[in-house]
Amino acid sequence: MPEPARQPPPTIRPAAPSDLAALTRLEASAFGADAAPAWCLRQWIDLGGALCRIALVGESGAAVGEVAEEVAGAVYAAVASDAPARVWILSVAVDPRRRGRGIADALLAAVEREARRRGIRELMATVAPGNTASRRLFARRGYSEGDLVHAYFGPGEDRIPLLLKIVS
Repeated sequence: MPEPARQPPPTIRPAAPSDLAALTRLEASAFGADAAPAWCLRQWIDLGGALCRIALVGESGAAVGEVAEEVAGAVYAAVASDAPARVWILSVAVDPRRRGRGIADALLAAVEREARRRGIRELMATVAPGNTASRRLFARRGYSEGDLVHAYFGPGEDRIPLLLKIVS
Protein backbone atom coordinates (compact mmCIF):
# COMPACT_ATOMS: atom_id res chain seq x y z
CA MET A 1 0.00 0.00 0.00
CA PRO A 2 1.47 3.41 -0.92
CA GLU A 3 2.27 5.89 1.81
CA PRO A 4 -0.05 8.91 2.08
CA ALA A 5 1.32 12.07 0.53
CA ARG A 6 3.27 14.20 2.99
CA GLN A 7 1.74 17.56 3.74
CA PRO A 8 4.03 20.54 3.18
CA PRO A 9 4.72 22.54 6.35
CA PRO A 10 2.39 25.45 6.99
CA THR A 11 3.37 28.99 6.11
CA ILE A 12 3.57 31.00 9.35
CA ARG A 13 3.14 34.76 9.28
CA PRO A 14 1.99 37.53 11.64
CA ALA A 15 -1.77 37.85 12.00
CA ALA A 16 -3.33 41.04 10.64
CA PRO A 17 -6.69 42.75 11.08
CA SER A 18 -7.53 41.69 7.51
CA ASP A 19 -7.45 38.06 8.74
CA LEU A 20 -10.25 38.65 11.25
CA ALA A 21 -13.08 36.92 9.32
CA ALA A 22 -10.99 33.79 8.74
CA LEU A 23 -9.77 33.82 12.35
CA THR A 24 -13.32 34.12 13.65
CA ARG A 25 -14.31 31.03 11.60
CA LEU A 26 -11.23 29.16 12.86
CA GLU A 27 -12.02 30.06 16.46
CA ALA A 28 -15.61 28.80 16.09
CA SER A 29 -14.51 25.50 14.55
CA ALA A 30 -11.76 24.97 17.12
CA PHE A 31 -13.65 25.97 20.27
CA GLY A 32 -17.38 25.93 19.49
CA ALA A 33 -19.36 27.64 22.26
CA ASP A 34 -16.11 28.61 24.02
CA ALA A 35 -14.80 30.58 21.01
CA ALA A 36 -13.49 34.06 21.66
CA PRO A 37 -15.60 36.72 19.90
CA ALA A 38 -14.26 38.69 16.94
CA TRP A 39 -13.73 41.85 19.02
CA CYS A 40 -11.47 39.88 21.39
CA LEU A 41 -9.44 38.38 18.53
CA ARG A 42 -9.00 41.85 17.02
CA GLN A 43 -7.77 43.27 20.33
CA TRP A 44 -5.38 40.35 20.80
CA ILE A 45 -3.93 41.07 17.35
CA ASP A 46 -3.63 44.79 18.14
CA LEU A 47 -2.07 44.06 21.52
CA GLY A 48 0.29 41.27 20.43
CA GLY A 49 1.44 42.52 17.06
CA ALA A 50 4.05 40.18 15.56
CA LEU A 51 3.62 37.79 18.51
CA CYS A 52 0.23 36.78 17.03
CA ARG A 53 0.79 34.33 14.20
CA ILE A 54 -1.33 32.37 11.77
CA ALA A 55 -0.60 29.13 9.95
CA LEU A 56 -1.62 28.90 6.30
CA VAL A 57 -1.90 25.65 4.38
CA GLY A 58 -2.43 25.14 0.67
CA GLU A 59 -5.82 24.04 -0.60
CA SER A 60 -6.62 22.95 -4.15
CA GLY A 61 -8.58 25.66 -5.89
CA ALA A 62 -11.27 25.51 -8.55
CA ALA A 63 -8.90 26.17 -11.46
CA VAL A 64 -6.52 23.43 -12.57
CA GLY A 65 -3.25 23.73 -10.70
CA GLU A 66 -4.47 26.67 -8.58
CA VAL A 67 -3.64 26.56 -4.88
CA ALA A 68 -5.22 28.89 -2.36
CA GLU A 69 -4.05 29.28 1.21
CA GLU A 70 -6.42 28.65 4.09
CA VAL A 71 -5.98 29.62 7.75
CA ALA A 72 -5.37 26.34 9.59
CA GLY A 73 -4.24 27.68 12.96
CA ALA A 74 -3.47 30.73 15.04
CA VAL A 75 -1.65 31.68 18.19
CA TYR A 76 -2.27 34.88 20.12
CA ALA A 77 0.38 36.20 22.49
CA ALA A 78 1.29 39.50 24.12
CA VAL A 79 3.92 41.01 26.39
CA ALA A 80 2.84 41.05 30.04
CA SER A 81 1.95 44.51 31.31
CA ASP A 82 3.60 43.88 34.69
CA ALA A 83 6.73 42.14 33.39
CA PRO A 84 8.10 43.34 30.03
CA ALA A 85 10.44 40.33 29.82
CA ARG A 86 7.44 37.93 29.87
CA VAL A 87 5.07 36.96 27.08
CA TRP A 88 1.69 35.38 27.72
CA ILE A 89 0.36 32.90 25.18
CA LEU A 90 -3.32 33.75 25.25
CA SER A 91 -4.70 31.10 22.92
CA VAL A 92 -3.68 28.46 20.38
CA ALA A 93 -6.31 27.34 17.87
CA VAL A 94 -6.02 24.70 15.15
CA ASP A 95 -8.72 23.71 12.69
CA PRO A 96 -10.02 20.33 13.92
CA ARG A 97 -9.57 18.89 10.39
CA ARG A 98 -5.87 19.72 10.56
CA ARG A 99 -4.91 18.63 14.06
CA GLY A 100 -2.01 16.24 14.50
CA ARG A 101 0.01 17.77 11.66
CA GLY A 102 2.40 19.92 13.70
CA ILE A 103 0.58 23.21 13.13
CA ALA A 104 0.36 24.18 16.82
CA ASP A 105 4.01 23.24 17.27
CA ALA A 106 5.03 25.44 14.32
CA LEU A 107 2.97 28.35 15.68
CA LEU A 108 4.53 28.09 19.15
CA ALA A 109 8.01 27.85 17.62
CA ALA A 110 7.37 31.09 15.71
CA VAL A 111 6.23 32.91 18.87
CA GLU A 112 9.23 31.61 20.79
CA ARG A 113 11.62 32.81 18.05
CA GLU A 114 10.01 36.27 18.05
CA ALA A 115 10.15 36.42 21.85
CA ARG A 116 13.83 35.42 21.83
CA ARG A 117 14.55 38.06 19.17
CA ARG A 118 12.97 40.68 21.47
CA GLY A 119 15.00 39.60 24.49
CA ILE A 120 12.00 38.07 26.29
CA ARG A 121 13.02 35.77 29.14
CA GLU A 122 9.79 33.85 29.86
CA LEU A 123 6.75 32.58 28.03
CA MET A 124 3.68 31.69 30.06
CA ALA A 125 0.34 30.08 29.33
CA THR A 126 -2.42 28.28 31.15
CA VAL A 127 -4.14 25.06 30.17
CA ALA A 128 -7.22 23.22 31.39
CA PRO A 129 -6.21 20.15 33.42
CA GLY A 130 -8.13 17.82 31.10
CA ASN A 131 -6.61 19.20 27.88
CA THR A 132 -4.04 16.44 27.51
CA ALA A 133 -3.19 17.28 23.89
CA SER A 134 -2.20 20.85 24.82
CA ARG A 135 -0.33 19.68 27.90
CA ARG A 136 1.70 17.22 25.78
CA LEU A 137 2.39 19.90 23.16
CA PHE A 138 3.73 22.40 25.69
CA ALA A 139 5.72 19.69 27.51
CA ARG A 140 7.40 18.65 24.23
CA ARG A 141 8.39 22.30 23.73
CA GLY A 142 10.00 22.45 27.19
CA TYR A 143 7.30 24.23 29.21
CA SER A 144 7.09 23.21 32.85
CA GLU A 145 3.77 22.83 34.64
CA GLY A 146 3.01 24.71 37.84
CA ASP A 147 0.53 23.77 40.53
CA LEU A 148 -3.16 23.60 39.67
CA VAL A 149 -4.94 26.91 40.23
CA HIS A 150 -8.58 26.38 41.19
CA ALA A 151 -11.19 28.76 39.74
CA TYR A 152 -8.57 30.58 37.63
CA PHE A 153 -11.32 31.87 35.32
CA GLY A 154 -14.09 31.46 37.91
CA PRO A 155 -15.94 28.51 39.44
CA GLY A 156 -15.18 25.26 37.64
CA GLU A 157 -12.51 26.88 35.47
CA ASP A 158 -9.30 25.43 36.90
CA ARG A 159 -6.03 25.92 35.04
CA ILE A 160 -2.45 24.71 35.15
CA PRO A 161 0.10 27.48 34.62
CA LEU A 162 2.91 26.74 32.16
CA LEU A 163 6.33 28.37 31.96
CA LEU A 164 9.15 28.30 29.44
CA LYS A 165 12.41 30.00 30.42
CA ILE A 166 14.23 31.31 27.36
CA VAL A 167 17.97 31.02 27.34
CA SER A 168 19.75 33.51 25.09
